[in-house]
Amino acid sequence: MPVSDRDELVLQVQAAFGWRPYPGDENVILPPRGCLGYERVATRRFFEGKKWQEVTGRSIIENSTLEPNFFLSDFRARGFLYFLPAFLMILLEEDGDEDLQGTILDYLGPPSQGSSDDLRFYFLYKMSQLTPEERRTVVNVLDFLADEYRRRNEYINDPQELLDDFWLELAEHGELSQQETDELLAKIPDSWIQDL
Repeated sequence: MPVSDRDELVLQVQAAFGWRPYPGDENVILPPRGCLGYERVATRRFFEGKKWQEVTGRSIIENSTLEPNFFLSDFRARGFLYFLPAFLMILLEEDGDEDLQGTILDYLGPPSQGSSDDLRFYFLYKMSQLTPEERRTVVNVLDFLADEYRRRNEYINDPQELLDDFWLELAEHGELSQQETDELLAKIPDSWIQDL
């Protein structure tokens, strides 16, 4: 059942994701490569060793070396899933930075149709690692935001599109069987497996 109160959602995020242990520094951010080296080092410095509860929209925006529109591409799958509750909390901030919130919404959806199948399978595998309770929590946050967008008469309702295009189906699917997991992993390039 959808949750219509922001404070209830904050408690739901804390309860659903509270069990997730920190994945270890080596599993948070991708290693620096080429032109992404400086940005990834900045992202690594900001996130490594932090609890997800310590990350806020303000702390990201006020960090002078972190690029708020691009840092989410620097995460390994386990690091992204560990910090996902912080990103959900940022989406729930009433006076949050709209650009940062838009970037987070972008990363909650599968890569666009023009993207490679490899990226799409990687995204699906990453999000399929969420527990059913975590998936329902993401759906509830997006549902709340979709209602907020409707109240503000937003022309494009990104949260509703995310629900319709991906999250409602994922939330209904349940956990992947070992066979489904193996089939999905077989579709991801070997060089990317190490980044999971």
